[in-house]
Amino acid sequence: MNTARYDNLSTLIFCDALLPRPCRRLPTKVLRAAGRANSDDIALAHTSFQQAVDLDSTFAGGDRGLAWTELLAANVFFGTRNLADAQTSSEALARRAVVLDGTDAEARAFLSAALLRRGDHLGAKAEAEDA
Repeated sequence: MNTARYDNLSTLIFCDALLPRPCRRLPTKVLRAAGRANSDDIALAHTSFQQAVDLDSTFAGGDRGLAWTELLAANVFFGTRNLADAQTSSEALARRAVVLDGTDAEARAFLSAALLRRGDHLGAKAEAEDA
């Protein structure tokens, strides 16, 4: 997919739910690389990942994307979500993504980060090694 033709990040994120499974990792990577995302982009990404989960509850990438957007919304730059609530929700979503697809290294990395944030260093290390 040629991302250069998209004028804004939100359009690309919204298209994620329509892409075939091998392409579904793209929006998370694009969002992470794009420092220009704003709170509207994060909200649209969250909605799009939720729609992907609603369409296919076995799609681990949807939960992985939701876990990430939860934390972004609580980020100091956006602050649209309580950090403690976002961390709890993000960990649960990352765990679900790992259950759905144990080979999803990105989901395991999110779970590792969530465990590290709450002080579970051994759990974080194990997930990082499995990623």
